[in-house]
Amino acid sequence: MKFILYGNSSSMNRGCEAILESTIDIMDKVFGESEYLNAPPRYFSPEELGYYGVRIKHLPPPIRTRFSLAWFKYQIYRVFFQTTVDPFCHYLPEAKALLAIGGDNYSLDYGKPRRYLEVHNRVLKSGVPLVIWGASIGPFSKDPDYEKYITGELRKVNLICARESETVDYLKSIGVEENVRLVADPAFALSPVKPETIDANLSDRLEEGAIGLNFSPIIQRYMGGESDWMTVASRCLDELLDVVDCPLILIPHVIQPGNDDREFMKKVLTLIKPEKQQKVMLIDTPYRCREMKWIISQLKAFIGARTHATIAALSSCVPTISIGYSMKARGINQDIYGHQKWLVPSTEIKDSGLAKVAQAFMSDLEGTKAQLTQTMPSYREGAYRAAEYIKEIYV
Repeated sequence: MKFILYGNSSSMNRGCEAILESTIDIMDKVFGESEYLNAPPRYFSPEELGYYGVRIKHLPPPIRTRFSLAWFKYQIYRVFFQTTVDPFCHYLPEAKALLAIGGDNYSLDYGKPRRYLEVHNRVLKSGVPLVIWGASIGPFSKDPDYEKYITGELRKVNLICARESETVDYLKSIGVEENVRLVADPAFALSPVKPETIDANLSDRLEEGAIGLNFSPIIQRYMGGESDWMTVASRCLDELLDVVDCPLILIPHVIQPGNDDREFMKKVLTLIKPEKQQKVMLIDTPYRCREMKWIISQLKAFIGARTHATIAALSSCVPTISIGYSMKARGINQDIYGHQKWLVPSTEIKDSGLAKVAQAFMSDLEGTKAQLTQTMPSYREGAYRAAEYIKEIYV
């Protein structure tokens, strides 16, 4: 079988890499070994696309410089036909389904998802089943007119596989219900791989029972007010070192230019006192998503801002605090823990919120780990349910 996977970003974002690789694992398990066309929404270099195999073909759109032939062609199709002319369109007649992957493309976090709706039109006109795969959707309530419009568009989708219950509840509230199923993010099914070589310092800290910490530069846009996230992050790190009595490992999960956890955390580390810097290690090696998941799985606990870094931890039964800025963190925490007390909203982090939650969290690590160990096997199966729904209904 041939499936088109549309909408994922660069593999330099290890969460996007995890979505791509785990989706292939899941679909292979349910449908048998299949062929996959990876169609990102914009041009990426071979290095950025990352994963290569005999059964996956990368089909990024061409670079559309302003007023080039490709740019004019795209504009004509977008304006007059509300559709797309990307390379994957050539393969639609051969495809069993198109899976719109990417996690949170259908929200206002990155602007209106116009690009994805153009793809919807092309796919639906072709008759190929359209599946929104393992996603968080919305909310669009800040723009009532657009919310009304996208409600109609979402009703046209053949199947929406929502990765957490908050998305399901939101979609129900706007009248999108019949085509919605609750699943789990595909990355919960990602298998870890131990790196062939590991830095001795990293190995030592993992054996000592280290806590992992991931700070993302993207939090700045969600903090509100005039707070400087780098300054706040350095204070959070300083306060955490007073609260926890074990090594801290800074774990980058996105290393894209302009959106680089590694560079951000390097700068944060320089803002704390030198004697405290000695207690902290930053992973500087660009481990792949499966390798990074293995490292995270060896931690005593994890605190993370990147959603897929927290998914790597939670799915490995590592007690986890999420630094949340959208519904995806709220929904995943509620579904797994049954509460949100291990979630620190980005709007509250500047008031020493992270240290306060971490202090309570550290006193209940054993209970949290036991809960994850008990609930995670069945929760992880939710990632496979998405493929079963496709098989049951459309293929």
